[in-house]
Amino acid sequence: MEVYGCVTNCSIRFLLLTLFNAVFLLNYQSSAPVELTEAETEYAVNVVKHVFDGHIVFQYNCTNTIPEQLLENVMACY
Repeated sequence: MEVYGCVTNCSIRFLLLTLFNAVFLLNYQSSAPVELTEAETEYAVNVVKHVFDGHIVFQYNCTNTIPEQLLENVMACY
């Protein structure tokens, strides 16, 4: 699966934030994944909410359920 733009950059930013947390022990909690689509769709999407002291991060996970389908040029708008 190819992913472009903000999705890749946001994933890297969250990874860096997680590593920063390991070093500086930020206080945060993460929710369980919440399914946003039905299981029968081509792409299953869920969201995990990470709540920090000063902000909230929404992590959207998109999983391809049909190998013949290719998801390209994905962008998260906010």
